[in-house]
Amino acid sequence: MKKIILFLFIFSVERNDQTEQEERREIKQRLTRKLNQRPTVDELRDRKILIRFSDYVEVAKAQDYDRRADKPWTRLSAADKAAIRKELNEYKSNEMEVHASSKHLTRFMSEHS
Repeated sequence: MKKIILFLFIFSVERNDQTEQEERREIKQRLTRKLNQRPTVDELRDRKILIRFSDYVEVAKAQDYDRRADKPWTRLSAADKAAIRKELNEYKSNEMEVHASSKHLTRFMSEHS
């Protein structure tokens, strides 16, 4: 019985290795095909897609500054937020053009959002 289990385990491991190798081979073929289909540098230049970059890089010092953004919406009162939601819902229901077959997809803001 132990020999059968050992055989099945070895067979399973070999099969997994073989499957993994096949998958890798397929991926390699797919990527190679994609790379071969890429246009050459000359073709890109002819189509004016390739931009020529300078051979030199210029480095300059920059001053340190606080990069955190101001978040004015955190300072809105509940009344301000409610007024914005009301205005947005009015715009969506009265002014915004929506195709008739898409009206059911229009999302309105709830009063407690």
